[in-house]
Amino acid sequence: MSDALELKFAMLADHVTETRQGKLVIVGEFDTIGAHQAPVTHAPMFMVARFEAGGVQPPTPSFRLGLYDDAGGEVIPPSPPNPIRMIQTGSGRWRGQIIVQLGAVQFPDFGTYEFRLMVDDRTLAEAPVHVVPIDQQRQAQQSTTTMH
Repeated sequence: MSDALELKFAMLADHVTETRQGKLVIVGEFDTIGAHQAPVTHAPMFMVARFEAGGVQPPTPSFRLGLYDDAGGEVIPPSPPNPIRMIQTGSGRWRGQIIVQLGAVQFPDFGTYEFRLMVDDRTLAEAPVHVVPIDQQRQAQQSTTTMH
């Protein structure tokens, strides 16, 4: 196993909490927002991610999070660096997780956006968000339902 920091998962959700034992409770993972008109302001949402690394000493990574439109333009500039607290697991590896609450995020128009999670200035995760008119969201849900 590598000592390098590895991304285990990253996602957007309606709500995330962490128990005292370090378990994540993730409610309402999503990648699509439906709205009647743009701009669209979304209620609070959460970005959650988990990382692992090997090594004798804990790594000291920091993360930044930004939102970008489909042309690569900044919608929300990257945050200042924030440390990722790493704890040693029973297997001897190091684990870190982040939970970021994002309040009232405004998407200027319909389209595809992505949250970019950068660790030590390297993009480790991209979480897409598709902002669509309500009718398109219903059609996508119906096609998913009928495909089973």
